[in-house]
Amino acid sequence: MAKFALLIGVSHHGTGFNTLPGAVKDVEEMQRVLQKPGLGFDEVKTLKDPEPLVMQAAIEALFRDKAHQSGDLVLLYFSGYCIKDYSNKLFFATSHTSKNAQRELIKSTVVSASFVQDIMNDSRATQQILILDCRFTQASAASVAAAQDRASGDIASQLGGNRTILLSSATQSFFQHKGNDISTYTRYLVEGLEGAADLDGDRWIAVDELHEYISRKAEATAANIEPVIINSHNNKILIAPVAETQSQESEPLVLPTRRTRLFAPLVQHRSVRLLLGVSFTTLVTLVGATYILQRQQLLQLPFGNSLVAAPRDYSQTAQTRLDHAKTVWSLATTHDGQTLVSSSGDTTIKVWHLPSGKPIRTLSGHTAAVWSVAITPDGRSLVSGSGDKTIKVWNLRTGEAIRTLTGSQDTVWAVAISQDGNTLVSADGNNTLKVWDLPSGKLLRSFAADTSRLRTIALSPDGQTLASGGQGQDIKIWDVNTGQLIRTLAAHKSKIITVAISPDGETLASGSNDETVEIWNIRTGRLVRTLHGHTDHVNSVAISADGQFLVSGAEDREVKLWSLRTGQLLHTFQGHPGDVYAVAISPDDQTVISGDKEGQIKFWR
Repeated sequence: MAKFALLIGVSHHGTGFNTLPGAVKDVEEMQRVLQKPGLGFDEVKTLKDPEPLVMQAAIEALFRDKAHQSGDLVLLYFSGYCIKDYSNKLFFATSHTSKNAQRELIKSTVVSASFVQDIMNDSRATQQILILDCRFTQASAASVAAAQDRASGDIASQLGGNRTILLSSATQSFFQHKGNDISTYTRYLVEGLEGAADLDGDRWIAVDELHEYISRKAEATAANIEPVIINSHNNKILIAPVAETQSQESEPLVLPTRRTRLFAPLVQHRSVRLLLGVSFTTLVTLVGATYILQRQQLLQLPFGNSLVAAPRDYSQTAQTRLDHAKTVWSLATTHDGQTLVSSSGDTTIKVWHLPSGKPIRTLSGHTAAVWSVAITPDGRSLVSGSGDKTIKVWNLRTGEAIRTLTGSQDTVWAVAISQDGNTLVSADGNNTLKVWDLPSGKLLRSFAADTSRLRTIALSPDGQTLASGGQGQDIKIWDVNTGQLIRTLAAHKSKIITVAISPDGETLASGSNDETVEIWNIRTGRLVRTLHGHTDHVNSVAISADGQFLVSGAEDREVKLWSLRTGQLLHTFQGHPGDVYAVAISPDDQTVISGDKEGQIKFWR
């Protein structure tokens, strides 16, 4: 029996799609583990950012040309965007994948799931493994949440068949928020293949063992994934033999000696005892439908709590700057971690060199308090919203005002920018949400926020979903493209002051005058947990670039650092002379920044 693998990672795309730098890293890590002699693969080929025709040809060659005998095993791994169109047809992204001016998917730039299914069905190989580590998105104006709602079902129907097993991760979020790190799903997949998934100690890694290992690891760490396995036949396929050293090193890390099957009902129902290397007619698709786990507390398994730690030992003595004459209302950092921007009630915006905490320049032009600032992902432009009822777009590098956006009838309380830098959303005092095309400054649409005294907004990275809060105790989730209300989140007992969305677009954090921070699953609308610790109004929350940490600032004059995954309080910063109204954390997690009522900015390192 021969074994062949094709590993595809797509990090870069055309217009309308964010970069997913970790996808190519995923491929490199999978290549490293599959090329180990002990796994017995005759060939492991990689494609990084392929064009559509190149990707199709490679997939066809894998299933048609490589497998000469029915017992041969072929493995296809894909890391990148999985896109659904209006009719829920599934497509895989390529380096050319783009949307047109109407933000519709250009289908000549993608590879359809139906093409892949046809190729697999025509193959002589009876042992076929398809591993998908996807970030699901919608080609139409529908939200990403809608795209993920039926993810696993769509994969099953469009890539399955009478020889099919499905196992995957339906999110690319980790590529995005962890920069060049591999995704959580692939990291656990690799750990399992290296020996940690030998749950029964028989010296072989079985597919159901691999799935269960990933699932239990995700449960124990409260990771933002919930893998799913779906299959239709009772087949046994072993993935790999396990070396003695691998088993001894890996087993104590994650597994209790007794095999407690967290997903036993699913495994038994699907008849999932699959072992690579045995000649049975089998197609294995590894699909992990991913969403924020709804957990009120960390599952009590070995190694759980020990994995949570602050990014560094922060000093309790902060570098302090008193350059603003009034309250610091907003803070924002560039993705490269070099620049910090602050806005204030003194009508100015200040630009700082973040590593040193030294001021670079002051931007003047607003005639009232500047309530909110946001920076484009490329770090070139800055957007500010003010009590003078205007939005200004600035050249961040020169400090020059590029344009002023007018039309708001009241104070512009908040601004937010999508990760592709094309969409700007603003919230103003007459409870109106406005959607702008940022490059041109054109107003695309506006709609009523259905919130008394609208105060805060957060935009999902893909620019499709918006959260808003204000005087009421509810948080509204909106479809940006249509202005339709998706759902209402209700749990706070007082008005909402601040909201933030994680870089993967899955998690929402909200701060309220009820002195709590609440963590929500945007896709389902369920409350994950409530963070208690502040003793006064929570005015600001920020989520780290890697999605692991949350920072909150309150009128108790304290700044708190939390684990977003577990809700554990990791550090409390004290020393502000006044109420804290703005917080941020540097992209490398090494610096927490906070601004207060007295105009002070503190750099906690």
